[in-house]
Amino acid sequence: MSELWIRFADPDFNAFDWWRFDGDAESLVSEGHGRGEDLAGLERASLCRVFLPQPLLLSLRTKLPPRASRQQLQAIGYALEDQLANDVDDNHYAIGTQQPDGQLPVVVIERSLMDRLLQRLREARMQCDALHAEMLLCPVPPADCRATLCERPGGWLLRLSEDEALALPPELLDDSLKLLLGAEPGAAGLACCASTDPPVPDELLKECKTLDCRPRRDLLSDRAVNLLQGDYRPGSRWRERVRAWRPALALLLLLIFVSLSLAGLDWLNQKRQLAEIEQQQWALIDRYLPGAAHRGDPKRLLVQRLADFQKGARGNELVDLLSQFAEAWSAHSGVDLDRLVYRDGELVLDLETPKLRTLEQLQETLKNQDRNFRIENLDIGPSKTRARLILGGTS
Repeated sequence: MSELWIRFADPDFNAFDWWRFDGDAESLVSEGHGRGEDLAGLERASLCRVFLPQPLLLSLRTKLPPRASRQQLQAIGYALEDQLANDVDDNHYAIGTQQPDGQLPVVVIERSLMDRLLQRLREARMQCDALHAEMLLCPVPPADCRATLCERPGGWLLRLSEDEALALPPELLDDSLKLLLGAEPGAAGLACCASTDPPVPDELLKECKTLDCRPRRDLLSDRAVNLLQGDYRPGSRWRERVRAWRPALALLLLLIFVSLSLAGLDWLNQKRQLAEIEQQQWALIDRYLPGAAHRGDPKRLLVQRLADFQKGARGNELVDLLSQFAEAWSAHSGVDLDRLVYRDGELVLDLETPKLRTLEQLQETLKNQDRNFRIENLDIGPSKTRARLILGGTS
């Protein structure tokens, strides 16, 4: 599997070095340097590793209870608060594998720098599979050495252990080595890359152990910390894209909410109007078809009742009788219909009116229209007059 390694040399992520590995070979196939738009022109590989400048990072170890809980690991920033120069929430924390004694490797970087780097890679259409600290390009000190000294762009890298390193400018290298090794360093107290020529007195580098520091795949152990964790996991890249669209998405969600709210109010209003219409229909059914159960569709009930009335009628006799009564009834307000029944060719209607005179006028209208009818069960009360009108049949 081919691999592409990229090491950025400055905080703006502009200048960079690159190395390429092909197949299963541990050694390099090609290497080079680049700036700016050269990044987009790099030949892609199956796996891309990016190395961040060590001065931008804080690489250290902290101690937690062995087998720390998930909550403790997620709150690792608060365990390091006294070692940070800024607010805990402004940083991104990447952790390695916790050791049996509770030691936990941690790499800290400001979120603004992480965001800037990922934006730089997106602009170059570069897929990053792993993000590491620059110190991983410098070999771990051998067992008989206290540190490994490697050259880096614009300075030096002093790797102290598998998880700790210092980035030093040239002017601080001499004093730092004296503090680390003492005024009279012992034999092989420091490991140096074969290609390095540090600007320090020769006695400080006396009997320095020489190492091959050219990038090799075996420099990265299984414990190498990958900074693409948490919100920056490859599976969470969609969040980075969404972050830039948050205002527009918030406005869109607001518009959707308002639209759904208005649609819901309209639906409720239509539901209320439909309920009022059904209530009016049932009131009409109760008035003219007493005893009808309030079940199902009122319209279907009326059709069914009309069909029941029509049974046994000759032709359109029922419809004709209803039409005759409706014509006369519409001419006289104040006459209420309590019940309507069709039987044996006769339409039986129970009527009620507060004035006897109104009933007499209805009777006169039917006579003038030459209708076949009769009045039965006339009941004249002090406030209401009731009567049964029978249309059709024999008078």
